Amino acid sequence: MDLSVLLGQIVAIYLVVGGLSVLLNGNEIRGFLKELKHNHLTYYYGGFLSLIIGALMVLTHNVWEGWPIIVTIFGWLTLVKGVLILLLPKQLLGVVHVWKNKQALMVAGVIMLALGVWLGFLAF
Repeated sequence: MDLSVLLGQIVAIYLVVGGLSVLLNGNEIRGFLKELKHNHLTYYYGGFLSLIIGALMVLTHNVWEGWPIIVTIFGWLTLVKGVLILLLPKQLLGVVHVWKNKQALMVAGVIMLALGVWLGFLAF
């Protein structure tokens, strides 16, 4: 199986499940985000996980043509997210308040779900 197809399928599943989770469990996610300010270990763990996953994707899949570019951009965004969480934790925690807004969170969930379905259509 082509690496672009494999990673595209994984990212599509992640986006569909993540989008559905946001849409179905918005109140719980907003509660988690409130607690995130007080649980630095979880926050740093997420940063390291994003850094590792993003680095693996960027180093193994740096394709800038066709639909696989979506996978490459996702990898770069994940890598940058991990770096920013680890280097600028306080500044990024300040941005988290945007996701406390129920409407903003629901819009994010719809975008994740739509992008996941679209990528899944391309990769499966």
